[in-house]
Amino acid sequence: QAGCFLLPLLAGIGGLLAYNAARFGSPLDFGSAYQLTVSDVHANTLQPGLFPAAIRQYFLQFPTPRSTFPFFEPINYSMRNYGRYVYTDATYGALSHPAVLTGLLLLPAALRKRRMAVQGSTALQQRACLILCFAAPVILAWLDFCMGGVNQRYVTDIMPLLAIGVVLVLLRTAEVRRHGYRYCLVIAALICNFIMIWLLLTGLRNGPLLRSVPELYDGLRDLLLM
Repeated sequence: QAGCFLLPLLAGIGGLLAYNAARFGSPLDFGSAYQLTVSDVHANTLQPGLFPAAIRQYFLQFPTPRSTFPFFEPINYSMRNYGRYVYTDATYGALSHPAVLTGLLLLPAALRKRRMAVQGSTALQQRACLILCFAAPVILAWLDFCMGGVNQRYVTDIMPLLAIGVVLVLLRTAEVRRHGYRYCLVIAALICNFIMIWLLLTGLRNGPLLRSVPELYDGLRDLLLM
């Protein structure tokens, strides 16, 4: 049963190793030998003292408001007080997503639920998997921050597993009949999440919308500002 997951994973790993060998001369060289980044990755090390900073940048940093359309955007905070050079770019944290924040708030209720819809596994195993979906992104955020810095693409690294955990929590805690208020909260969070992502993507200064169809950007702005 694990083959349907392992085969695509192994195929992806094999393709990546082949790409590294063709471009960099070694399957295990991802380009650091040629210094293809803006910071010296050879000087980056794992530092436990950077864990709070990683939590702040990858989870607690919210987009900054602005007076023009689309009214908020990713922000670039100074990191000079971290005691080392850190590569940084405009970004916003995972908890900026209303759906992710709602899933985190409802996590205790999901863990308390006894009845499980998934067959073939115990309640303890399912709770452990649910906790892993939220704990692993925290560790990955710390690893990314120490070894790479802060970038919206790096924040995206933690989102797939976090999104799976959020979906599981929402499905287990937002039943229409028993928890109508939670159901309404989840629907509102999902709608707000969609609008936020849509606005952020629309407002990318160098994004394809402004470059290719600037009149559509102007139309969307005028539509929301009417």
